[in-house]
Amino acid sequence: MKKVFSLLLALSMLITGSFGVMAQAQTIEPTNFDEINFQITSKENPDAYIESRFVPGNSAYARSSEEDGKTLVGYVDATVYVEETYTKGEDGNIFTTDSRLLSEEEVMSIGKSEFDVPVQSVQPRISTIGDKTTSRGKLTIRFTVMAYSQARRYQLNLTSNWSGLSWLSTGDTNSPGWGDDIMGFAWGGGYDFDGYGYDLLDAFGNHGRAAYIQSKANCGVAWNFNEHTTEYDDYITRAQCWTNINKNVATGGGNTTSVTGEYLHTWAAVSPSVSWSVSGSGGSGSFGLSSPSSQSWSIQAVVTGIPY
Repeated sequence: MKKVFSLLLALSMLITGSFGVMAQAQTIEPTNFDEINFQITSKENPDAYIESRFVPGNSAYARSSEEDGKTLVGYVDATVYVEETYTKGEDGNIFTTDSRLLSEEEVMSIGKSEFDVPVQSVQPRISTIGDKTTSRGKLTIRFTVMAYSQARRYQLNLTSNWSGLSWLSTGDTNSPGWGDDIMGFAWGGGYDFDGYGYDLLDAFGNHGRAAYIQSKANCGVAWNFNEHTTEYDDYITRAQCWTNINKNVATGGGNTTSVTGEYLHTWAAVSPSVSWSVSGSGGSGSFGLSSPSSQSWSIQAVVTGIPY
């Protein structure tokens, strides 16, 4: 089910009840927090069940989120429920044959507790793999937008956390999934980026190998990485990336654009190359695989109302 999150009265009342009386945080012009809206969706799975929480920058909670000359514009947490199917080849290696986001009806039928087992490599269970062995888990992302004190300068931050999904490993870099995952950003309005970083951690706190950066001027930046860590024979469970975007001169004439944080999951030998697109001079930006594959899915968090 496609989830659209807007700053409606009901949502404001909910946030007021959760975080206390609404208060106006320090407003950094020209950001108008009242125009900020969030959307969460999956392009490939419009009926996916997505749990979310939205905190706008003008909530009382935002006052504790001002740091290093930046003020919170807003953030959204989104969780999807994932089911993957594995099989074991004649060579003994395990392969992912399917990965999908479940609908609300499926999640409630299975029970949410079935998605909460710890993430780890479970070597003893390799011998039990048959033609169709399933594993279930969750992916949670947080997309945060911070405004610098300078006009038209923002920091975008995206974190991802896997839970559940007892991935099985045979020590092979292609087991169980062959494809890289991709995290990154896209934006409209002609913004450029001038700084970035990332971090990858497995279930035991080890740092994963370097991710590979891809970018397009005035459009976006992304990183692709293999979930399997060959150094420790484990899987990346937490990833984070960030970038700064800026624009020296306003060209939007008072209009606004959007910024997008996206996590794209693949489970087959697909090319991790991505391409970006922007709909109009102030339109929304997006990215996807340059060679679209049915063996992938993604989650997009879109923030609208960014002046340019």
